[in-house]
Amino acid sequence: MPLPGGPLSQEQVTALLGSGVSAAAGNRALRVLHYRRVSGTLEDAGTSFPSDSGIPDTASPKALSYLRRTYPVDEEAAANAWAEEEAARLEKELEEDAELIHSYLPQVGKSKYGHSVLQEIRERNEQLYAEELKRKEAEAQDEQQTVGTLQPGGRAGELGMRAMCQMIRVDDCAQPWCH
Repeated sequence: MPLPGGPLSQEQVTALLGSGVSAAAGNRALRVLHYRRVSGTLEDAGTSFPSDSGIPDTASPKALSYLRRTYPVDEEAAANAWAEEEAARLEKELEEDAELIHSYLPQVGKSKYGHSVLQEIRERNEQLYAEELKRKEAEAQDEQQTVGTLQPGGRAGELGMRAMCQMIRVDDCAQPWCH
């Protein structure tokens, strides 16, 4: 990003950053720092430069002070905007990664949290439990009917014993329910 006022001359760079800094290196450092201020990345990227850039560590604070005096920018607003954009970018990146490993499905209908594997397992277990209760209830009814026909007394017991006497052809059975 170019400086709004254009590049500085060698004399200006020397006066601002010191005698060991070339005009090209000084202007590059000023452009980088100005870009960081405008984009909101100054806080994260900082003001230092690599040792092979030709910019001494003592020059960075001077350059930043010059830029703030000469080209005022709302650095705080830029940093807030960058932070929001970065958060949105990271969230999207996480969603894409999660979709790749199938651990995230976008919101679909009833739940604001999307598809829940745990909820699916719970519903399946509840269904299996209900089926098991029905099966046990049916078994209990069958058992009660079977036991009822074998017990003496009562209408079911009489019918069962009478049928037994007829099967073995007992004609002179002394029981009153056989005849």
